[in-house]
Amino acid sequence: AHGGTEDQMGCYVFYEMKQSSATKRYEGGEQSRLWRWCDGDEEAKCLWPETFSKRGSWSPKTSKAFPDRVFFLSDHNGVANVWVMGLDGAYPTQLTRECGMDVMEFDIDGDDVVYRVGAGLKKFSVVAGGDAVGGGPVMKIARGQKALLGTPVQISLVSEFKHASVRNLPDPMLDLQEAALSFTGEHAALVIRGQIFYAPLHPELGTRVEKVTSNDGAVRYKHAQFVRNTDARDNVRIIAMSDASGEYEYVLLERGGGGGGGGGGSSASTLGGPWSETQITVGGTIRGVMSHSDVSPDLSTLVYDDTSGAITALNLNATAANSYDFKTRDAPVDDDSAYEDGDGAANATAAGGGMT
Repeated sequence: AHGGTEDQMGCYVFYEMKQSSATKRYEGGEQSRLWRWCDGDEEAKCLWPETFSKRGSWSPKTSKAFPDRVFFLSDHNGVANVWVMGLDGAYPTQLTRECGMDVMEFDIDGDDVVYRVGAGLKKFSVVAGGDAVGGGPVMKIARGQKALLGTPVQISLVSEFKHASVRNLPDPMLDLQEAALSFTGEHAALVIRGQIFYAPLHPELGTRVEKVTSNDGAVRYKHAQFVRNTDARDNVRIIAMSDASGEYEYVLLERGGGGGGGGGGSSASTLGGPWSETQITVGGTIRGVMSHSDVSPDLSTLVYDDTSGAITALNLNATAANSYDFKTRDAPVDDDSAYEDGDGAANATAAGGGMT
């Protein structure tokens, strides 16, 4: 026998071979069939006729909750599903209705059944469903569950995959890919393993290294360069290339919290706030590794080449890279103090030429 189980009556339910082909609706060649043998029987009894399915029936299971039933897999309808029948092979009933992928395996505990289809697990409960036509017992999935498909089992696992775990790099500078100096020379933007870091270069500025990018390994960055500040109140800004969109595009990385050592202004507020990221080019025409870009001396334009060999000029003043000089100012507040209390009425009278 290829496999089997002992039922609740002490007899053995088994299948002598298993079809090696996993092709759906395959016909021909070997076919699995379920047999039952009890002590004292001269021959085992075939429970599943050869003409009733294509690849046959296999993987029998029994449960103490239903001692007179045998649960098994069969592709009677072309796709392997969970079935149940009596110990004598009578009243076969299909319990699940998977039509896309085969049920690869299952197990039963009491009235709960768990089965594997694809890469997931599903679960359902079975109950006795009364009598079939002719007086035989039938079974069905319990009421309130997903009709004939089972409920997906949610599983959370804690893994220890060494290649995916967080680890300290013994010498991070060995993975340094690029370095860009700020215009004051006080800070640097470092590209390490495709991520951007902002680091002070002067001991008086501290030793805190900020991680600029927030996509851990999912997105790669390169060609980092600083955008010069024209005002001490400007945020630290870095332009870099990112493949977050699926193609290389330029993004602006900006640290909130006011000015800092990244531009031409004061190096105060060196801690700043969190970094934000804004995509400033679209179309996926950047040349990637071969690309070169630069910011114009007046800080208004980003110049870069594209896949067609054309040089493109991007107006930074019309994008998220606005400097303080181009930021929208608050509207002036009207001085309404002259229109308060009694003086307001007098002034209104004077302005209107008097009242009668």
